[in-house]
Amino acid sequence: MSELLNRLGEDVLVYPHQLNLLNDSVLLVELNESELSEHSFLDERIFRPDMKFEWVPWEQFEARVTTLPDESPSYIFHIGHCGSTLLSRLAAAASGAQAIREPLPLRTFAIDCADGSAGMLGDEELSKRARSFERIWAPATVKATSICTNIVDVVNADAPVVFLYQPAETHLAVILAGENALQDLRGFGQNRYRRLAAFAPDLPPLASLSIGELAAMTWLAEVSSGGQSMQGREVLKLDFDAFLQQPEDSLADVCAALGLVATAETCAAAVSGPIMRTYSKAPEHAYGPKLREEVIADSQQRNAAEISKGMKLIDRFRSTTCGEDWN
Repeated sequence: MSELLNRLGEDVLVYPHQLNLLNDSVLLVELNESELSEHSFLDERIFRPDMKFEWVPWEQFEARVTTLPDESPSYIFHIGHCGSTLLSRLAAAASGAQAIREPLPLRTFAIDCADGSAGMLGDEELSKRARSFERIWAPATVKATSICTNIVDVVNADAPVVFLYQPAETHLAVILAGENALQDLRGFGQNRYRRLAAFAPDLPPLASLSIGELAAMTWLAEVSSGGQSMQGREVLKLDFDAFLQQPEDSLADVCAALGLVATAETCAAAVSGPIMRTYSKAPEHAYGPKLREEVIADSQQRNAAEISKGMKLIDRFRSTTCGEDWN
């Protein structure tokens, strides 16, 4: 057995970074403490020249993890750009629990699942492989990538789940405010389109959508697939705007829903500390609720025409994709 595989599950710094379905192997890497706890994204951005890594066949990885306790992490699922990284950092600060942010294997599962009958795994194998990774991630809180809302029902049925979202019009303004909005929207555009088309077969062609309509499709796809996946399980649905109104109480509710041990004092300390005053994906930059309000107001003014186009698309498909209870 290879060195990293032998340490897997016993050394938290040995991390299963990627699942390659083409050659059915898993990439193991050796992280350091700060990378594991501080990185906003455990994706390709964590690589460094001196990083120890090795690819191992799936059969060897699976055989190794079956010797580990059958436990599951808790999860934060969310639509994009709605404060999920902030929530993940606050929950970790309030509870002391480990956080894993945007693991690539979950993204692999979500992309394969979105392909439906053309997926390479199928429902049974998908769930089986998710259980294998959950043994490694437990007992951390995993913050998924936003495109993973379609696999809420794939993770362990007993795993605690919080689903974070924001109102549609706010979401459009937030996304369109970003300098890289178009790149972000096109990057997973086909994936989101396939997911949404499962609920809205008369969706206009992807190539015909304006940037505002692409942003609207993102909200519809992530809310609708998340809503469908959440059926039959207990999930705390949290509006990020409501969270910002009462962050201390909301954080306590989140920690309780995730099964994390936090007190009123630790929640108060977390929301009054530097985490709420910096941009969670890039903590070197100052950011907070007031600046967020200013960014949204500016975007609503600058992007009024595209937001209007996007809201028309949402109003057209809301009832058939995600239901009227999602604002």
